[in-house]
Parts: sequence; C-alpha cells; structure tokens
Amino acid sequence: MVNTPSVPPLPRRATGGTAFGSGLPQYFASAVLSRMTDNPPVAQATPPLPPPTVMPRRQPHFLVLLTASFLMFTGSNVLNETFRWSDPLDGMANGLIEVIFTGFVWLFFGLVPGLLMDGLYRWRGWQRFRSLAITALGIAALTLTIAGLIFDPTTPAGRLKHFTSADIPTSARDLRAHFSGGGLADYGDFYYFRCEPTDTEALISALHLKLDDSSSGWFEKPPFPGWPNPADWAGSTLYIGGRDNFSWFYYLRTDATRQQVYLFIGCI
Repeated sequence: MVNTPSVPPLPRRATGGTAFGSGLPQYFASAVLSRMTDNPPVAQATPPLPPPTVMPRRQPHFLVLLTASFLMFTGSNVLNETFRWSDPLDGMANGLIEVIFTGFVWLFFGLVPGLLMDGLYRWRGWQRFRSLAITALGIAALTLTIAGLIFDPTTPAGRLKHFTSADIPTSARDLRAHFSGGGLADYGDFYYFRCEPTDTEALISALHLKLDDSSSGWFEKPPFPGWPNPADWAGSTLYIGGRDNFSWFYYLRTDATRQQVYLFIGCI
C-alpha cells in the first residue's frame, strides 16, 4: 500500500464557500508571508537623483529684434497719422510714404545702438534684457504714440487751440471739421459752425484777421459733400491772416449776419 502524503485542506469561507472562493488568495498570501518572514529582504539605499538640467533660454535672433525695432519705430508714425487725419486711409498712406524718411532716422538711432548693444552682450556673455535693449527705441516710440492718442486726442477745439491759440466760440453749434496734414504733409484744416455774431467778431480779433476782397476764391463752394454752400450767403465777407511770415495762414468767411462761419487753417 502506497503512502500518500497528506495535503492540508484549503481554507473555506466562513459561509461555507469552496476552495476556489476567496480563501485561495488568502492561502497563497499566507505562504508568501511565511517565506518572507524566514528570509526577510535586505533594504537597499536608493541612489540620489541627479540635479535637473537647466537649459539656457533661447534668445531671439538679432535680425528678428532689429526688424521688430524698425517696424515699431516707423509704424508708430503711421499709426499717429492714421488717427490724426479725418480720413484714416489718407493718413495711413501719408504715414507709409514717410517710412522712407523715418527709416533713415531709425538707422542712426535704432540700428547703430542695436549693433553696439548686441556686441556688448556677446562680449560680456549677458543674457537678461537683451531683447529689450535692442528694441528699446521702437518700444519707446510706439508707447509715446499710443499715449498721445489716448491722452491728447484730435478734437476741433484742441486742434484750433494748438495751431492758432484761439478758441472755438462758446456759442458754436452745428460744428463740422475736417483735418489733414502732419509729418511731411502740409496741414489743412476746415471748420464750419454757427455762432453768435459777437463770438464771430471775437474770433476774427483773436486770429488777427483783416478784411480782404482779393481772395474771393476761398469758400465759394462747399469744401466737402453735405456741408453748407457759402455761395448762398448773400453779402458774405472774407478775412485773411496768418503768423510766422505767413507760413501759417488763415481764411475766414462769414455771412452777412455773422452767424455762419467757414474757417481754414493751413501751413506750407
């Protein structure tokens, strides 16, 4: 008779389950735990992690910075002309034409300092504020332009005060204005308004105008569509004046009642 080794029975569930129930994982876990108790593993020290590698920040190419400086410097004048003219497209076109001249200014005050700054940074091995140092002129020009457009916008009263030191009459109504010029373009501003006769006389006096009959060609028709027609003003009179040896010149036409006024401010 062959002796058969006895095998310990598999544990059963408390509820009477079979060996293939939840008792099977517990059986193998007990066996593994007893082996680990007889031969406990030796803990090994974890080697320290190497310090993280800091990659140097990639600097923009020098030509990219020069291009940005040029565009900001010349573009600031285009932006200013666009918003200072009554016709934005005409102002933009004038500003783009002036890029030829503002570009020359940038060569002396933007390119040359930019080359010097780039050479200095390469020589000293500096990295911080390199982009700002090379594009500083363009950033300054663009910032000042935007600030001027926000805090000193073009208005009829402000423009007339700036060019002539005279004020729009306090009784002015139905005011219309059209502005052009700036930079290399001659200024040419048109105004129309209605006001009290005494305010018209005060404006004539403030601009130091004189009665003139020889320049009757001024304001014989509306300067722009939809503006009042001065040809309908029976008995109108024309006044002229200027300053700085007539490099700035003024023309004012008013009707017989002194209640309607056309005014032109220009320079050459």
